[in-house]
Amino acid sequence: KRKDGLYHISDVIGPDEYKEHVNDNAFTNYMAYWNIKKAMECYHLLQEENAERFDSLNEQLNLDAAYKGWKKRTDKMYLPKPRKKDKVMPQDQTYLTLADVDLSKYKKQTKAGSILLDYSIDQVGKMQVSKQADILMMFFLLESMFDGDVKRANWDYYEKRTLHDSSLSPSTHCVLACDMGEMDLAYQLFLQSCRIDLGENPHSSDEGIHAAALGGSWQCVVYGFG
Repeated sequence: KRKDGLYHISDVIGPDEYKEHVNDNAFTNYMAYWNIKKAMECYHLLQEENAERFDSLNEQLNLDAAYKGWKKRTDKMYLPKPRKKDKVMPQDQTYLTLADVDLSKYKKQTKAGSILLDYSIDQVGKMQVSKQADILMMFFLLESMFDGDVKRANWDYYEKRTLHDSSLSPSTHCVLACDMGEMDLAYQLFLQSCRIDLGENPHSSDEGIHAAALGGSWQCVVYGFG
């Protein structure tokens, strides 16, 4: 529990060893908050629509007591807010304090992880660089919680700092690029996602196809271009 009375996310859903060097990750906190609030909605919905079933589950699971715990935690969970000066939301407690490095060289990479040819893992950990979509994934999943100006400000800030070293990243950024009206970049990211198993590197699927990335390519078409 923080000095200001707010709960740290590890107190709500995680173990004591929750990443010591990354506290209050925006994606993790908001998703935990959304899930608990959704459970509270279901609690009320079941009461209203099927009281008999609610009573049965309440007897088995003590939902009334659980609800009180959910409410207590959601009232005190820390949800990072956009900075007033530029509407950028901190990805975590320390991200915006890290070294801001020109990543344009690595954004043009043809092979994932090229930044590690120039920097060690420890050095990369002290930079404002992301392997894959994180805070932007939050805007993809919880889009109704944030207004367009906040999404735009964070897109402009975080996209240039994301290297897409994960096969899961290009598709998410493709959908958001469509939202931002950046269709050329969206199509470029779509092709990047599609080529993970079908591109010029015949060994990309040696250990199996990237099933989640295939789903991401579908989402590019349906949620993005569609």
